[in-house]
Formats: sequence, C-alpha cells, structure tokens
Amino acid sequence: NITNLSAKEVLDQIAAEEQRTIDAAYPLGPPGPELRRASESASYVFIVLTLLSMIGMAAIIAMLIIKRNHIQIKASSPLFSLISIFGALLLLSVNLIRGFTADDNCMLEVWFFGVGFILLFSPIFAKIYRIHKIFNTMTLEKFSVSNLELLQIVTITLGLEIILLIVWSIVRPLTKERRVTLTDFTYICSSGTLSPAFWSIFIIYKAVVICSGVYLSIATRKVYKLYNESLNTVLAVSFNFCFFFQ
Repeated sequence: NITNLSAKEVLDQIAAEEQRTIDAAYPLGPPGPELRRASESASYVFIVLTLLSMIGMAAIIAMLIIKRNHIQIKASSPLFSLISIFGALLLLSVNLIRGFTADDNCMLEVWFFGVGFILLFSPIFAKIYRIHKIFNTMTLEKFSVSNLELLQIVTITLGLEIILLIVWSIVRPLTKERRVTLTDFTYICSSGTLSPAFWSIFIIYKAVVICSGVYLSIATRKVYKLYNESLNTVLAVSFNFCFFFQ
C-alpha cells in the first residue's frame, strides 16, 4: 500500500519505473553526448541562418522605404511587398521560438506560422488578381483595381485564418506531449483526438490559398512581362510550400 511507504520509498519506486521505461526504450543504452552535441550544433547553425535571413529582409524593408518614390518600386506596390516580407519574418520567427524557448509554446508556433503564411502569400496573389482582372476581363469599359480592394482580399484571407486559430486555441489548444523513441525522447504538439481535424483544416485552407494563387498565375502567364510575375510566383510558391511543409 503506497500510503504505508515513506516519501523516500515512493521516490525510489518512481525512479525505478522511469529507469525501466528508459531501459526499454534504449536497449543499447541512451544516446551519447556526441549525438546530443551534434543535434545542438545543427540547431545553432539553423538559428544563425534564420537570423541572417531576417537581417536580409530588414535590409530589403529599408530599401523599399528609402526608394519608395522610384518608378519601379512604386509600380511593384511596395505596401504589399512590405506585408509579404513581414509575413516571411513571422514564419522565420517560428525557428527562433523553437530554438530559444523551452516552454509549452505549440499554439504560439502555429499562430506565427499561420498568420505569417497568409501575410506572405495573400498580398502576392492579390497583386496577380489585379493583373488578371485588368488584362483578362472582356469589357470595353475603362476600370481599375485599387489598393483598397486588394487590401480587402488580404484582410478577408487573414481574417479566416485568425478565426480558425482562435477556435483552435479555445476548443482544444495544442500542448506538448513526450514520446519515447528508440533513439531519443521527443516532444510532439497534440490536441488529443481533435488533432487530425484541426490540422487538416489548417493545411487544407493554405492549400486552397496556394491553388488559387497558382491558378491566377497560370491565367496571367501570357500578360506582358513588364506587368507579369506569374512564372516567378509559381516557382517561389512551389519552393516555399515544399520547404515549410517538409
């Protein structure tokens, strides 16, 4: 009976149970310090690369602001370029959250990734939508697509993402759970039985955004190159989508 055991005996039983778990997980012994040091070194290198990327983006932001009156900068809609860069910074911040914090920050990572993803891609696709509407609309009437209309598209896209994240955070937020493997202790972010549902909606929504952008890029592929970024957009989207979901 555990009530008849002293505090020391209870702790000894807990320690023995944990040791049995470790022995079962590591039949050849736990990973040595060399493996742990290699993993830590890789993490530090990744963090340094992330910081360098963020510095480069900050330099681009400064250039866009300083040369905002340049004809080519003005033609590229610098406001939407700045929004996209800010989204990329949020995405890169996920690496820093993982590298510098040890708390249960699963939902924080998802928030940064989700908002960053939408802010990165939706302004790009909004600009392509303007090209698509101007050049592919069969009408003789003169019309234009203002930046305000494009901002509405970005706002609606971002709003849907935020609604999903709020519901997820309230109903069943992600928490860290420890998993013992044959080589190491690992942690996964889980919402229990609701994890598959929330993750599916989270990923499918972004796939819909990406597919919409790819469709617009294909639809504007024959537009004069001075106004057309469809090929570059498709290549950039393909690379980033594969990178962030690998």
